[in-house]
Amino acid sequence: MPLAGPTHPVGWDAKFAIDGNKVGCNLPGVAITNSVANPYWRAEFVFPTTIYKVIVTTRMETYHLNRLSNYYVTVGNDPDVSKNKACNTVGQTGNQNVFCGVGGVTGKYLGIQIRGKSEYLELCEVEAFGPV
Repeated sequence: MPLAGPTHPVGWDAKFAIDGNKVGCNLPGVAITNSVANPYWRAEFVFPTTIYKVIVTTRMETYHLNRLSNYYVTVGNDPDVSKNKACNTVGQTGNQNVFCGVGGVTGKYLGIQIRGKSEYLELCEVEAFGPV
């Protein structure tokens, strides 16, 4: 599964968001972008996939917890995640179950993006669920 995001500091690559490690969520082992406008994380599926739910796990230290709020979870066929359908907008901080509506949303790209500000995007783990 190819992954992407804006420039990541050395050692904090996008791949850490899907490494299966949700315990501790300390460095290294966390996907972190540089502080840039509208930071995003993106995963590319081999073929369009229907997503019903996404679980987003972030770092739980108070300073880092507040960085992941007011973000969008998107699914679609455009590699530019801002152009894809938002499953949901998450206003709260912390770990979240994000539901993509009845019937889910189908696309080749799953994205997480903070819009409208410059910020670090820090992800401990991203899990996507489709039909069983």
